[in-house]
This record gives sequence, C-alpha cells and structure tokens, in this order.
Amino acid sequence: MSLDRLRTFGQMRTAAAAAAGASPLLTDLVTYYKLSDRLASHGGSSYDLTENNTPTYISGKLGNCLHCDLTEHSTLARGSIGNLSPGAHDWSLSFWFATLSGTSSSIRTLISVWDDGGNQKEWRVFYRGSDNRVDGLVSYNLSAAAQAGPYTIAGGLNTGEWHHVVLRYTLGTGIEVIVDNDVAGKVTAACTTMTQGTAPFVIGGLWSSGAWAGPSALTDIDAVGFWYRKLTDAEIGQLYNSGSGLEYPF
Repeated sequence: MSLDRLRTFGQMRTAAAAAAGASPLLTDLVTYYKLSDRLASHGGSSYDLTENNTPTYISGKLGNCLHCDLTEHSTLARGSIGNLSPGAHDWSLSFWFATLSGTSSSIRTLISVWDDGGNQKEWRVFYRGSDNRVDGLVSYNLSAAAQAGPYTIAGGLNTGEWHHVVLRYTLGTGIEVIVDNDVAGKVTAACTTMTQGTAPFVIGGLWSSGAWAGPSALTDIDAVGFWYRKLTDAEIGQLYNSGSGLEYPF
C-alpha cells in the first residue's frame, strides 16, 4: 500500500507529509504515548488509555512516566486494538524503561498484547533483573510463541537506569529485539506470520484469563510508540539519540 494513502485504521502521516518537512518517524505511526499527559494518544489515532489500579506518574526519561510498583499493581491499557495486533504486517514498538528492582528473579512484563491464561497470545516484551535480560515474544497461532532473547545488558540492569527497547517484526521473517541502539547485537527469533487476536494492549503488565495480571512490571515506563512498519536502523538511532531519547513529534 502506498504511503501517500491514509491507512484504514486511523489517520497517519504520509510520505507526502514527510517530504514537506515532517519527520519520517511520523510515517505510519499508529499511536504514541508520551505519558507526560498520562492517557492521551498521539499520532492521529484516538487510542487513549484507561488506568487500572490508580497508576502513579513521576519524572521519567522524557517528561513524566508511568511508575509501576508492587503495592499498586497498576497498568495502563486499551481494549483490543486491531492495529496494535497487526497480524500479517510489519510493525515496530519503541519505549524506554528503568527497573525498580534490578536483582529481581521474576519475569516482569513491560508491554503486551497477550492473554497469559488463554489462547490470545500475540506479543509481549519482558525483563528479568537477576540475569540482566530483555526478551521479546511473538505468537504465530495465539498459543505457541517464538522468543527472541535473551539480550543481556552489559553492566547489568541497575535500579533507576534507563534503557531503550525496540521490538521490530518483519512479516515472513520474525522478531528482533534491539536494546540501547545495539543493532549489531540484536537478538532474533523466526516467526513468519502472526495471528490477530483479541487481547488488550497493556503498558506495565499483561492480561490473564479475563483479569489484569499482577504484580505489575516493577519499573518506570516512558515514551511508548507503535508503528505499522519496520523502523530502520537509522530511525532507531534517532529515537535513542545517544541515550537522551527523542520525544514526539520528533
């Protein structure tokens, strides 16, 4: 489909707009959550989020961010969004996170479209502090999943230290996990196709058997963007911005 057309699932920046001076990062941007303004969706879509269990917002990587701890079990979510579970299309997810417990041995899901208790598993990304890892999963049939990882963070997952994560899916190939612009060190998994399901989009955790799954991610999360295309290596470098980040509208 030409980038000069509007996608049927929402208004997005086109190639013509990019040529007129807008950032190419606006092309095929489905939604972007600054989280400085809490629930608002940016990028032309109307996918505002809903709060679960009274989330807290604190100073983050780029303005304020979502703060998840074990007391709150809090998440931000949006009911099933077909455009964030794109099925037979390329897509990319970008966000920043800082762990609140770098030595935790528990798997902490950061962002997901994934029902852990039912056959509605599409994709998710998690970390585990005890072995300094970040992993991405994609499901090819809503049940079984391919796992890209672990990506081991050099120097460890230290409490309060921000890291940039990109999940990049290529139809016919599979998933890549790129952390802190380390494209050369990316981890991958083959998954030639994905099936679109009905699980909600969740920041700070996941859905399980019709309920919010706790505990939450035990982390701070900021600057969440989702594209209906494969971000280029150069664009990932722009978003990382030498560790300083780059906020919408780029």
